[in-house]
Order: sequence, then structure tokens, then C-alpha cells
Amino acid sequence: MTLNNFFRYFFSVGFTLLFACHDDEEPITPPIAIDTTVTETPDSTVAIDLKGYVQKGPFINGTAITLSELNEKLIATGRNFTTQIADNKGSFSLKEIPLQTTYVQLQADGFYFDEVKGEKSAAQLTLFALADVSDASSVNVNLLSHLERNRVIYLMQEEEQRFDQAKQQAQQEILTVFGIAQDSIGYSEQLDISQEGDQHAILLAISAILQANNSVAELSELLANLITDLREDGVLNSKSIESTLKTQAISLNLPQIRTHLEQRYAAMGVSATIPNFEHYIDSDGDGILNKDEDDTPEDFSFETQVNVAVNDTLTSNTVTISGLKEGGIAVASVSNGFLVVNGMVASDTEVDVKNGDELQVQVVSSSQFIDSTKAILSIGTLVQPFAVVTDAYSPDIFSFTSISNAKRDSVYFSDTITISGLPHATPAETAWFVSDAPNGAIYVNGEKFNDNNFSLKEGDQVWMEVVSSEDFVITVTSSLTINDKEASFSVTTGPNPWQRIADFPSDEQPRSYFSIGETLYASDRSSNDLFTYTPSTDSWKMVGKIPFDPGIRFTVIDNKVYYLIQAGTGELDEETGYYNLAADLWELDTSTDQWAQKSSPELGFEYDGPLISCNGKIYHIDYLGDVLREYSPSSDTWENKGTLPPISTGYITAFSLENNVYMVFQNDNSEPTHGLVWEYSTTNNTWTQKSNIPLIFDGVSSFVTRNKAYVVPNSWSQEGLYAVYDQDADEWKILDGKPNDINSISSANVGYGFESNKFWKFTPPQN
Repeated sequence: MTLNNFFRYFFSVGFTLLFACHDDEEPITPPIAIDTTVTETPDSTVAIDLKGYVQKGPFINGTAITLSELNEKLIATGRNFTTQIADNKGSFSLKEIPLQTTYVQLQADGFYFDEVKGEKSAAQLTLFALADVSDASSVNVNLLSHLERNRVIYLMQEEEQRFDQAKQQAQQEILTVFGIAQDSIGYSEQLDISQEGDQHAILLAISAILQANNSVAELSELLANLITDLREDGVLNSKSIESTLKTQAISLNLPQIRTHLEQRYAAMGVSATIPNFEHYIDSDGDGILNKDEDDTPEDFSFETQVNVAVNDTLTSNTVTISGLKEGGIAVASVSNGFLVVNGMVASDTEVDVKNGDELQVQVVSSSQFIDSTKAILSIGTLVQPFAVVTDAYSPDIFSFTSISNAKRDSVYFSDTITISGLPHATPAETAWFVSDAPNGAIYVNGEKFNDNNFSLKEGDQVWMEVVSSEDFVITVTSSLTINDKEASFSVTTGPNPWQRIADFPSDEQPRSYFSIGETLYASDRSSNDLFTYTPSTDSWKMVGKIPFDPGIRFTVIDNKVYYLIQAGTGELDEETGYYNLAADLWELDTSTDQWAQKSSPELGFEYDGPLISCNGKIYHIDYLGDVLREYSPSSDTWENKGTLPPISTGYITAFSLENNVYMVFQNDNSEPTHGLVWEYSTTNNTWTQKSNIPLIFDGVSSFVTRNKAYVVPNSWSQEGLYAVYDQDADEWKILDGKPNDINSISSANVGYGFESNKFWKFTPPQN
């Protein structure tokens, strides 16, 4: 006897002895003899790739897979290859398997998803599959492949059938056990419970019947007993097994099984179509499959509704029942929804229907965005879902225009947008408003919101409110988010208009300073040297000397500067306590550098008010003499324009806008935060009191740049504050950020200020 024949003999004897001891269990393939006399050459080995699924319900990640090579009699050659399932879909793959035959056995040992209970199995289950891989790259392991395995081995080894003949016969015999008359459903190892088609439906139906409410141990025992019964004659002889299968088929909740599988595959992100397995189950135990019963109407379908509102009750399209036997009645039921029969919502979960009835299904949509909710209508073996998918609540793209160079601590409103692209009003808190601005707000159709408790719908008018920062060059942002769309409204404050530039070339603040065009003139307090400042080079240059002590009373008309200076020492007026001083008027023509003395005013003065030019004339505000004087350069004459408004002695400044002269002075007789302002009309020779300035004066100056007047106190108690005048509205706005102790002067487009010898440039904000 050759070694090869010896192993075959050993295999046969072992097989017989094994099953003589366990006639009520599944026959287990005996130890496989390996013919060690066979020497394979490299040329007889073919490397193949193999993949597939292990399904009861889907087997779970980690399931062990063993591939055993078989010879033409399905006897193991001893060449084994292992892998494991790598995901919860039950999928596996083997790469570059060196096979010397085309027959293989796959064994899967692992946990699985129980489609009947809707949960993972409590214990592991072992399933087998036989396959000819000569023209197959995919082999699935399932209950059908497992049930037919021992019968196929018997037919090939004992009745010497070909592999394909044995597979087809074993499969037909198993289908007969379950009352299924089907010519062919293809190889069992090609079936998939997640695919459409009758053959896949049959696999799932048999799988559900065998599972029923069994534990893994009970299922394993039932499978073993069934396999043992069928192995030799292919006929189910056990009445006990037959009764068990019938009882388990009746017990199944078919809609629930479908729901369990759909939810399982959806949770794994797998697009699966659960086949109509319900057709291949005898739910009432009458020996007739559901598909062959006469209580199933003609097929119909419900249209999926998309972009529906959340938490809304949706009603399907209407279907009309037809195809029932004459006068027949069928039971209709809906899971996860409500049944509407002829326009009325049914109160019962099961309703009798007949031909001609109009049915609809109602379902409540999900509370989540882009989420599917499904109700299932069952009539006999016909099962149809009605699905609704909630809206993404994603509007069309929107945007807001940002604002730059904004004033500090000021209220700004965005442009208004119109919401579009929303088929349904968003739920509350779908629209999110976030702001880093104090008291930031959003307006929806005029209603103000400071939080996220608002809903938006198509056509809504929306804008935002932002209070700009109290600091320079700071961006404050508010944003609106509607689900996946977002836009921001930003307000950025401009830079500090006061910027330090080249210091005045002296240790002290200039005695006098004025501008002609873009050129600034300033005189040294000690030497009376006259300097000019050039903005383009940010530099000072001495250009001459003022031939007298000019004091601080001066003004400019065109390219000429006029100085009103003290003349002589004067005599003390004992009644008033002031010295009566003479005053001389000098004119400097900067275009020729020529000095000329002009007519002097009739009255002397001591520390009296400023000179200001307006409309080609010069006005002297003599607050000690309580008189306004007007000087005409063209005629070199002075004219008394009358008394001043009632003012108190104190710090006075003046500026001119258009045809008016404005006098600003400290108010000693009222609240200390008020500076009084009077307007003199040069055309009407009248005084009008204007709005007070809410600043404390401890020394004050003013300048006009770009037709706006600025009043600049140089008081420590008003550190950083100054004011700008709106002539049309007669309003003062308080600004801050200036150097503390400063005296100012205007230029054509900018302003300047001196803080001792420190020199500052003021660039007016654009808004």
C-alpha cells in the first residue's frame, strides 16, 4: 500500500468512527490526510487574490478566516492560509495565495450581528464555505454555504459527482426544506444579504428563520442537527426540526428585521439594499410562502421627500390598492409612522384594506439636519418604505461689507442682506450670532437680538450692529452663522490722528507759529529766530528773524502774517487794575520777506484776546476792553464792531468757519465741564450763542483743517481729550488720543501742535 493510499484509508476509517459516535450532531470533517508522496513543482502553483463577506448578519471586525486548499475530492492538501475580517461589514481579503488546486474551503470563527434581535451575538459562531476558485475572485461565507458543505462532500466522495453537480443538488435540497421552489439561485458563496434580488432574499430569509430567537449555542445545535439529517439523502426526516423551523418562521417580526439591518449598515456608512426576504418566509404557517399568498397587492412605491423641515409631520404620495383577489381583504400595518386610509389617519397599528382603498403614510421627520427618517408599510409580503430627509438648512452664500478707519467707540450698522436658499424656516438656534463687540446685536426684520435664539426664513432682512473699539487700529467683529454658511461684519478703527514728527529746534515751545499753505512758520521764544517746517522732508530750517518780541497775538491772511504787539510799558489804570498798553500792528509778507507797520488799534490792551482772520479781514477779540475790533488790510483801518457777549475772564481761543467767527472761552460761572461758544456773523454783525463744549479749560487752542474746527484744551484734567465741531448740527463730539499739554495750529490739510518743543502732526480721520 502506498503512503498516499494509506492516508486515504486512514481518513475513511476515522470519518466512519467519528460519526458512529455522534449521530445527532453535525458531521465534522475528519482530520485531513496529507499525501506526502506528491511533489508539487513551482509551475503547478498559481497565485490568486480572494475577497468576500462573512454573513449571518454581518460578521464583526476581528473574525478569524482560514482558507484550506482542497484536492479534487475535497480533501485538504494541508496548505492553509489565514486572515481576519478588518471591518464590521464582514469583509475580508487574501492576497497572492499560492494554490496548487482550484478548490478551497473557507472557515470563519467570530461574532456577528443578529438581524432578528438587532444586536451583536453573545458568542462566536463557526461557518464554512466550499468554492471552486478557478473563475472566481470573490467567495462569501454564509448559512447556505455552511448548510450545503457536508452534503456536497458526501455527493462528491460517495456518489462521485462533479463539484458543480453536487453544489446544485445540495442547494435544491436545502431550499426544499424551507418550502422554496427555485430552479437555481447561483452558487451560495456568491450571495449577499445586502443586495437586491430573489437569490439574495432567499439567503436572508433562511438566515432569519434559523436565527429566530435562538442563542448562538441553540443556533449552532440546530444547524448541526439539520446538516446531519440532510447529509446522506438530502431529505429532512426529522419532524422535530421541521416543526421548529415552522414555529420560528411564524415568530419573526419581518419589518423589525429589515429595520435592524438597514440601521446597522447605515451606521457603518454602507449603502445597502435589503432584498425582499419577506417573500420567502411562510409567516402564517399554512405551508405557502408569503409571496404566493393572495393577500399581497400589486406593487407600489412611495417617493422619498428631501429637504423637509425638521420635526415636521410629512405625508407620502397616495397609492391605490389593487391586485387582491375578488372581495379580498389584506392587513396593512406601518412601523415608525402612521397609516392614512382614504384620507383618515388610522388609530390602530393594523388596518384591513381592500382593492380601491387609497393609502398614505405619515412620518415625523428627524430633529437633526440632513437626516433620514423612514416608515415602512407592510401588506402581505409587500413591504415599501416611505423616507423623508431633513433639509440641510444651508442658505445661499451671503456677506457683509467691512468698515475701516472707523471712529472709536461709535455705533456702526452693516449693510442689509436678504436671506435666500432656505426652503423652510430654520429651527431656533440654527442661526448663530457671535460678537466680540460690547453690546453687539443682530436685527432680523427690525427685531433686535443679542443671542442665538432666533430663526431665519427665506426673504428675511438681516443686518448687524457693532460698537467700534475705544482704541486705535483695533478690529471688532460680529459674525452670523446659518448652519454651514458664515459671514462676518468687521469694524476697524483708524490710526491715531496725532503722530509725533521732527522736534522744533529749540529747548522751548515756539512763541508764535502760523501756516501759509503747506509751510509752517515758528519763532524761537528766546532768540526770535524764525523757522520753517517742510512736511515732505520732516525737517526745520531757519529762514530769518522777527525784529521784535512778537507776543502771542497773530493771524494769517493769504501769504501775509499780522502781529499785534505790545508797545511801551503803559500806565496802571487804578479803577480797573490793568495797564493801558499801546499796541502796534505789523505785517510780514512771506513772499518777499518784507516787514511793514500798519495802523494800530485806538485802545491799548493787556493780555487781551486773540486775533482771527475771516473773509479777508482781521478780528481782535479784546475781552478786557469788552469790544470786538475789525481790521481791513485793504484800507489799513480799524473799526469798532461793538461789545462782546457776556463772558468771564479766562482762557479764550477763536476760529473762523465760512463767514463766521467763533469765540470759545472758559465758563467760570457755570458747571466747570462747560466751555461757552459764541458765533459772530461777519455779514450781520450779530452774536449767537452755540452749543457748549463739555470740556474743562485750563488753557486752550483751536485750529481749522478741512473745514472742521477742533478745540484743544491743554489741561491735565482733560488728558488726551479734544473736540470737533459739526457746524451744520451745532454739535461737539469729544475725541481723545491727543498729546496732553499741547497748543495747536492749523494748516491747509492737516493740523499741528506743540508740546514744549515736541512737534505733533494731526491728520483728520476720513469719516
